[in-house]
Amino acid sequence: MRLSEKEFFDSIADKFDTKFNSYLKAAGIYRVKLRVNLFIAHCNLRSGLKILEIGCGSGEYTKALLAAGINVFATDVSEKMLRLAQVKVGMGAREGFFLSDVLQLPLPDNSLDVVIGNSILHHLDQEKALSEILRVLKKGGCVAFSEPNMSNPDVFLEMRIGLLK
Repeated sequence: MRLSEKEFFDSIADKFDTKFNSYLKAAGIYRVKLRVNLFIAHCNLRSGLKILEIGCGSGEYTKALLAAGINVFATDVSEKMLRLAQVKVGMGAREGFFLSDVLQLPLPDNSLDVVIGNSILHHLDQEKALSEILRVLKKGGCVAFSEPNMSNPDVFLEMRIGLLK
């Protein structure tokens, strides 16, 4: 039986950062900073914009964006992952998180300036997700995703050989 994305991420939440991501290691910390800086530059992120991070996972990118002075709302389909993100970012940030499937965002049309996500597109029905993202995005808004490039031999080996993580 194939687990839904919600069930899968609920099942790995307790070990997500330590087993499935390398955010706690120097290379992982560097990768987060690099990608956050790319999001900031590509979408001209700054205060005053309505920014949504979809699939926030354990909150590593949310935390880095907030540390860079970028206000961001974050959502995830997994309640357990969302709780991890809330704890990581800090209790005062709870109002910036909400449980939601990207295919049915509880937001009005044309309400966001920017939508970003990291390593999530391969978990989604991309056509439906893009349709929903475009529904909530203002005209002229920015969408940016960072995805693992399995064509890159380094990424491929890292994903296949745990020791390389």
